[in-house]
Amino acid sequence: MSLARRGQRRGSLLGDMANHAVSPERKSVNGNEGLCVQVMIALASHLQQVESEKQKLRAQVRRLCQENTWLRDELANTQQRLRLSEEQCATLDEQKKHLEFMDEMKKYEQETTQVLLPVTSQCLRKSVWCWLWRPHVGSGSVMCRSHMLILTL
Repeated sequence: MSLARRGQRRGSLLGDMANHAVSPERKSVNGNEGLCVQVMIALASHLQQVESEKQKLRAQVRRLCQENTWLRDELANTQQRLRLSEEQCATLDEQKKHLEFMDEMKKYEQETTQVLLPVTSQCLRKSVWCWLWRPHVGSGSVMCRSHMLILTL
C-alpha cells in the first residue's frame, strides 16, 4: 500500500471513528431534543392550568367580595330594624306602665270616693250646718244665718 492510500485509509478510519463517536452524541441530542420538546409541552400545559386556576380563583374572590358586601348591607338593615323594634318595644312598655298606673289611680279614686263619700258628705253637712247655724254666744240657742232665725235648743 502506498502512503497516500494509507493516509486515505487512516483518514477514512478516523472519519468513520469520528462519525461513529459523534453519531451516538447526535442520537442523544436528538433524543434529548424530543425530551425537551415533551417537557416544554408539559410545562406549557401546566402553566395554562395554573393560569386557568388563577382566573377561577380571581372570579371566586370577586363573587366573595360581592357576597360580603351584600351580607354587610343585610346586617346593617337587620340591625336598623332591630333598633327600631327595640325602640317600639320600649315605647310600648312605657305606655303599658302608664296605662297600668292610670288604671291603679282610677281604682284608687273609686275606692277613696266610696270610702270618703260618706265622710265627706257628713263633713259637708256639718260644715254647712255649722256655717248656716251658728251658736248664739252666751245662750242655748242657735241662729240661722240665711234666715236670721234664732232657735232655742
